Formats: sequence, structure tokens, C-alpha cells
Amino acid sequence: MRSSDDDIDVGKFFAWAARPRETPGRNEDLHRIVRRYLDEPDFASVVDRVFSGAGLDLQVDGRDGIIVTARHHALLRLNASDIVKRAQPSHRTVLGAVLLAVARTAYPESGMVDDPDRVAVFTTQSVVDTLAVPPSGLPKSPLRTVRLTTTWSRAGAAGSICHRHGRTRNAGRPAIGEGR
Repeated sequence: MRSSDDDIDVGKFFAWAARPRETPGRNEDLHRIVRRYLDEPDFASVVDRVFSGAGLDLQVDGRDGIIVTARHHALLRLNASDIVKRAQPSHRTVLGAVLLAVARTAYPESGMVDDPDRVAVFTTQSVVDTLAVPPSGLPKSPLRTVRLTTTWSRAGAAGSICHRHGRTRNAGRPAIGEGR
């Protein structure tokens, strides 16, 4: 028999699933929810049904936490083309540059794209580094860097992604890592 605590924990499980960088080793509540999923088949079954109804597949691990993937038909799935369609025209250039940088960073050689065993791993910093390097054959130009920085700033990306030196996108809202 399900209790209201079960429903609350299913909601918490869903909320923790939306935070892929969190691991059970870093958060006591996440650890408790993951342990409950792994140790209680009835609870796991309820969680699986909720996620399946949303078109999501789950992998739950005591070390890595909750890993969620969206099925092709899932309403929560967001493709790169969806992001570009919804973006303002002035933001599309930056989005295109970032998407290309992610692809270049994740697949540095064209043969890697078709490798079914390859798991593309990259960091935000490696994508930023890719954006900072001019395409092969072109000299690094201070003017190009200024143009990219200007475009990036106009698009609002600098405030929402780069939180260095305490900058925030909205005044009064603390940057990541800063106290509230």
C-alpha cells in the first residue's frame, strides 16, 4: 500500500533526476532516495511507471545516482533544432557556434561519429577552449575574439553561462557558487 510519503519521494526522485551533476555521495537526501529505489522493488516500480509515462528511461546507480534519457517521442526531449527554432535571431549565431564547438569537442575526428562504442565526454571548459581557437588555417585574430565576445555578450550567454568574478545575469540573483 502506497503512502503520501511514497508520493513525496517519487516527486523528489523526479526532482533529483533533473540535476544530473548531483551524486549520492554528495547529498544525503539523494543518497536516501537512490537507496530506496535500489532496495524497495515496490517503490522502484512506481518510479519506473511515472518516468515511463513521461517517455523517460532510467538508470539508477548507488555511485552515479540517477541517469535519465528521453525516448524519441518524449515530450520532455529537446533537440538542438528545437532550441535554435525558439531562439531569437540574434542568439542563433552564438547557439550555432556553441553547437558546432560541442560537436567538434565530442568528436574530434570524423570517424568517431559512427563508432557505436564511443561515449563522447567533454567539459564546458573544453568547449570554451574550442570556441577560442580559430578554425584551422586561419591566424588567431584579436578582432575575431572581440567580435565573438561582443556577439556572445549581446546574446546574453556570458551572464547565464560564465559566472566568473561574481557576475550574474539578473541583478540581485547570486552567481553559482555564491551565497544567497
